[in-house]
Amino acid sequence: MNRLNIVVADIDKEYREALVEYIMENENERIQVASFSNKELLENYVVSNGSKIDILVVDVSFISEKVLMRVKNYVILSEKVMKDELINYDCIFKYQSGKTIIDMIFECYYTNPNNIMQSDSKKNNIYAVCSVCDNQLKTEAAMNICKSYVQKGKKVLYVSLDSFALVELYNQSSNKGLSNILFELKDKESIEKIRQYITKDKQSNIDFIAPFQNFLEYYDLTSEEVNKIVSSLCELIEYDCIVLELALDFGLVTRKVLGQVDKSVMIYNAINQEKVDKFKKNLEQDHITRELLKGMAFFSEKAQLAELFENEGSKV
Repeated sequence: MNRLNIVVADIDKEYREALVEYIMENENERIQVASFSNKELLENYVVSNGSKIDILVVDVSFISEKVLMRVKNYVILSEKVMKDELINYDCIFKYQSGKTIIDMIFECYYTNPNNIMQSDSKKNNIYAVCSVCDNQLKTEAAMNICKSYVQKGKKVLYVSLDSFALVELYNQSSNKGLSNILFELKDKESIEKIRQYITKDKQSNIDFIAPFQNFLEYYDLTSEEVNKIVSSLCELIEYDCIVLELALDFGLVTRKVLGQVDKSVMIYNAINQEKVDKFKKNLEQDHITRELLKGMAFFSEKAQLAELFENEGSKV
């Protein structure tokens, strides 16, 4: 996926340098950044490179007709918290965490329909990984898919839509995640900014959304809420691949997700072949689940699955 080309400009040199340093250390895969503390130098750069700039992130004093004629997307860095209904441009309060600022920049850029239409990036691939017999095998398969994409320099998001998760990525108890998303859905019936719930695991370089804090929350999901979560994930076009790990129960959540993803795989041990055959037969009895079965690939060996997605990753 192409990196977002951002230009940061602020008269506070220390602030500008701190923000740019955060971007280069934490978002180098997603963002290419240039920065200025001098208005004339910024204008000269924009005149020469305006067509290559995706978005300006600037103090209001840097905005001029010369700049606006050449760059369509911009966000104002403000020293005050501004109410959206009082202004007609995107504005970010500058004194907050680097992650929050970057999330808001992406939100401003990717929620603009013009940017989505003009993007020459390939639509992200959304994969669902499920099983009817082995949680550990299912998790290992999902993580292997993620790692095969990361090894090729691709941007990956992992989400466990299960009642509990086995992945070591989640050893960060303060992370916001699916519990917060569910609360937002119950309270507002929509997900306003899903990017704020994404965390990066620096060791594996995989982005993830933390799982439900209580397994009962999984069973509290409605069909409509599942659809809204998956639809919001589909809008994250900065990712090359999104991997959704599903529950063993093949219940409401799993069936709804399988109806929305690009590809789905069923992973199982060869010793469970009889159970898998029975599972297939049961699905074929119902016309809805029969359709889900048509698009599902079955793998009894992790090596076969890894090889498949290694090849897929090279095509992105």
